[in-house]
Amino acid sequence: MKRSVFSTTAAFGAVLLFNACSRLPVDLEDLLAAHSAPNIETALNGLQCTAQAEQKDYSIYRMCADSTYIGDVAPYYDSSALNYKLYFLKDIWSAGGQKHPWYAFVSDNFHSYSETGSILSSSGVTCDQDYAVGAGAVVKANNIYYAFYTGHNPDITSCTNGVKREGIMLATATNPTSAFTKNNSFATIYAPTGIGYDENDNWRDPFVIWDAAGNNWMMLIAARKNHNGSWRVL
Repeated sequence: MKRSVFSTTAAFGAVLLFNACSRLPVDLEDLLAAHSAPNIETALNGLQCTAQAEQKDYSIYRMCADSTYIGDVAPYYDSSALNYKLYFLKDIWSAGGQKHPWYAFVSDNFHSYSETGSILSSSGVTCDQDYAVGAGAVVKANNIYYAFYTGHNPDITSCTNGVKREGIMLATATNPTSAFTKNNSFATIYAPTGIGYDENDNWRDPFVIWDAAGNNWMMLIAARKNHNGSWRVL
């Protein structure tokens, strides 16, 4: 899913738009002038996104020891071990087996890596929410590691148990490089209903952070919402 990120800086009075297709900064003032647009939204509607050709040379990217590709890396800095755990989806999609299970690399210098075994597996039950596993994030609290992850079910047409295409689920562990245990008592988080969110898809990739000012945890979720008849990424 292509995304554009906006950043503003009051110090310089500048507004930059970074287009996810070109990855080049665009001066929004010039963009507005070029489109004779009275506001940002109108200008953005004039943008055209042309997908780049996929890069085929993956030699610079770390792959599993068995040469399987990886995707959706979720880094976690472990202050106890003074290293990074790089959780990722292993590119496995088997009709009768695993579908994007979590594995991890461990590194303290981003040059040398060790590879873990399976961290989080997908379910083998057709109508389970996590029949396939999607990306997420790991945090630590009170010596427990919490993995919030996407439960993805690609085909729910025959399911009658309330499962949706995507939902946010939880697994925990006391060792960040061993297999996490799924928390079946955790209420899966689904998209809110009736307020325009895509309730059937695109509710994934949770990112959890500690808000020291508010003294609580916050979760960011990749989603999309209907805006005047068009889907907008949030």
